Parts: sequence; C-alpha cells; structure tokens
Amino acid sequence: LNLLRKMEKSHIKAGVVIYNAIVDRLCKDGLHNNAQNIFGEMHEKGIFPNVFTYNCMIDGYCNYGKWSDAELILRDMIERNIDPDVVTYSALISALIKEGEFLRAEELY
Repeated sequence: LNLLRKMEKSHIKAGVVIYNAIVDRLCKDGLHNNAQNIFGEMHEKGIFPNVFTYNCMIDGYCNYGKWSDAELILRDMIERNIDPDVVTYSALISALIKEGEFLRAEELY
C-alpha cells in the first residue's frame, strides 16, 4: 500500500497490474478489508478489475472460509460481464467442498 500511495503523491497513475499485485498480496495475507477497500478504490478511479483481480478476491475469501463474501464478489463479477474462468470455479468449488456444501459445489460444476 505504501508504494501505491507514493506513486499517487508523485502523480504516477497505477494501472490494473499494480492494483492486482496489491489486492493479491492483501488477500493472501488475510487482509480482506484492506483488499476490499483497494478493490473499491479501483472502481472509483476508473481502473477496471479484470478476471485476475476477481479471482484474487474470490480465492482470498475462499481460503479463509468466507464463502458468502466470495459469492458476493462472484455476483459482482458476473454483473460486470466478466466471465469466470477455471481458476474462479476451482476456488469456489474447493471452498464449498471444505464447507461440506457438496450439492452447491456440484451445481457450480
């Protein structure tokens, strides 16, 4: 986050790749609130999240057992016409199986 703020102070516009790296790291570190804030900031600044961004968010939530949050991100992804890919579905199905939600996992498959 410090790098992003330094870039902003220097009037260097961060693109989707920089934001993706930050979101990915925050999600892997379990800092979901921070990741969600950065995700929202992307939208506010007109930097459009791509499938990688959404997958980072979904995988991050799934890895910490936050299925309902992952589901909200999936809905947002679909509403914005970003097609889920094999990585998206793998994260979701794995999370559902861990939660014992076998029927829901099968529905996604």
